[in-house]
Amino acid sequence: MSPTGFLIIFVLLFPQNVFSQGTQRDFPDMPEFQGITQWFNSPPLTKESLKGKIVLVDFWTYTCINCIRTLPFLKTWYQKYKDQGFVVIGVHSPEFQFERDPANVKKAIEHFKIPYPVALDSSMATWTAYQNEAWPAHYFIDAQGKIRHVHLGEGNYEESERWIQELLKQKTEPLHLPSNVDFSQIQSPETYLGTRRREHWLPANQKLDFNQWTYEGFWQSEPEKIVLTEGRGKIRFHFKATKVNLVLHPGRAPVSAIVRLDGQIVDPQKSGKDVHQGKIEISEPRLYELIYVGPKGEEHTVEIEFLSPGVAAYAFTFG
Repeated sequence: MSPTGFLIIFVLLFPQNVFSQGTQRDFPDMPEFQGITQWFNSPPLTKESLKGKIVLVDFWTYTCINCIRTLPFLKTWYQKYKDQGFVVIGVHSPEFQFERDPANVKKAIEHFKIPYPVALDSSMATWTAYQNEAWPAHYFIDAQGKIRHVHLGEGNYEESERWIQELLKQKTEPLHLPSNVDFSQIQSPETYLGTRRREHWLPANQKLDFNQWTYEGFWQSEPEKIVLTEGRGKIRFHFKATKVNLVLHPGRAPVSAIVRLDGQIVDPQKSGKDVHQGKIEISEPRLYELIYVGPKGEEHTVEIEFLSPGVAAYAFTFG
């Protein structure tokens, strides 16, 4: 979940024509991987072991909708160029406490079918070494271990692939993967429920205006989440988007919830992929897709009624 939200931020460290100038330049070195507690899909890698390869370092976290939408591109580039000396390394730098758990990260890697190496950066030490500031963030590194280009956020996929091609010094046809996200249809921002970054919250029993949210029941507010401590509880959000997602943790046992749209149990035509017959089963800590209204953004109020306590809610994101 990038601090840029669904805005696309494009950053060039150096001029785009650097390859055509034919001159030597002093580029920043790729930092060493630091504080990595576990590697997936690979033995531990180092800056030295990657010399001679073209490397794309992807800072991500598995509940981040912005990161999730970049994964098909990363996986496709990896498969397309790996035999030419290209490697993607996913540095999983967690946003929420449960994303530090190696078992949860392993399950996410399997769920998203990620084939390339993933480093678990639970202490954010590698994130800090890169002075990174967003999820996702892509660092393009040449065969000498120099950072040549940085892209923060989503989008600009063709431009990113051209950098891979330039670094590999190959002349291949660019891959055209259409993005299925029309950002003009998303007018609701990523919204955190915990007190550390809480915005747009209203007390219960007040009418919600656009992009406001509230909860009902016995909820305990913590810095990065709210936790239902007794009985049933509800969360409502007045949004305009094509999709509504919510990061949830079930607690000690699975929790069921009813999803409503404008006061009515959501029908199958507007249900997200995790909603079945108006219900979701929260069995693991991850991002859950609640609503999909179609390719055009619509304005509605979503309500999630949790049927038992223990569940924790972290952040709404929108597609």
